[in-house]
Amino acid sequence: MKSHPSEGSLGAMSTKSDPRPSKMRRAYLLSLMASAGMAGLRAPASWAQGVYPERAVKLVIGYTPGGAGDALARMMAQKYTEGFSQTFMVENRPGASATIAATAVAKGPTDGYTLFVNTAPDTALAPISMAGQLQYDIARDFAPIGLVVTVPSVLVVAADSPYRWVEDIVLAAKKTPGKLNYGSFGNGTSAHMAAELFKSVAGLDIVHIAFKGSAPALVELMAGRVDFIFDTFASAWPHIQSGKLRAFGVTSDARVPLAPNLPTMQELGFAGCVWQSFIGILAPSATPAPVLDRLYAQTKKIIAQKDVQERITSMGMIPGQAIGLDYATFIAAETKRSRALIQSANIRFD
Repeated sequence: MKSHPSEGSLGAMSTKSDPRPSKMRRAYLLSLMASAGMAGLRAPASWAQGVYPERAVKLVIGYTPGGAGDALARMMAQKYTEGFSQTFMVENRPGASATIAATAVAKGPTDGYTLFVNTAPDTALAPISMAGQLQYDIARDFAPIGLVVTVPSVLVVAADSPYRWVEDIVLAAKKTPGKLNYGSFGNGTSAHMAAELFKSVAGLDIVHIAFKGSAPALVELMAGRVDFIFDTFASAWPHIQSGKLRAFGVTSDARVPLAPNLPTMQELGFAGCVWQSFIGILAPSATPAPVLDRLYAQTKKIIAQKDVQERITSMGMIPGQAIGLDYATFIAAETKRSRALIQSANIRFD
């Protein structure tokens, strides 16, 4: 298993010169989306207005201010503002794993002046964990603009943990099945999914304890009441640097640039233990084609900027490369991967 987009590396999702679909690529994408349980991709409506954007644009994100997703959204808003010479602003609409924000954008204006900062929970997991409850369909209601970052997780234990190596966890779990536990930030979060993948790959019986967020989970980990966590690298890195946490391996396909000496889980012998969250930009599917073209080009330009790459890397994340249909393909592959893990591990979202 390689770094997503499913069975390929992130580099394989290189941006094409024209991200709009040829008839052959569109047919292939629709087939791929169907295999991932996703509906078709609706074509944008015609557009006969002036050059976009002519007024302020909103970037809606389903999380509260202050988090990594919000920070990236504000960075993109600033860069869009500079590139388009028009104001882009962030609107926070938290709740229900960001599905409230996704619904609002999906049912909102389709003129390109309201965009959605999407993440893995609302895009690749909610269609599975909340099947039949969502008021939007990713493939039907959104046009993917671009993948901004992927976010690897890292296996961490408390600094005073008796587990000195990942093999210690494996041996202890096999010696006393059902005794060890791991913490997460809730059902369906990256910490939950990465740990379940690890359990599946290693063949372990370990108990899941869900907390209401990363902070309380880390408190319990450092207090010794939780054995380990697959925290997002961005969240765990300051604690790793300070010596409060001991890191074993990252769930990305390649080592994280910020910590080149930290091996991947695959390098540690857990083939296929690759899991990532992600953040990107979507527009309503009926957004006019000329607007999408300008957003494709500007997003590609922004992500390639040196200061943006450095900012992303400094946050423990990996810059994205997929634009337009490549991002649609990435989302479909992530959804398919999530569904496979949920089914094989029998994950419940009660």
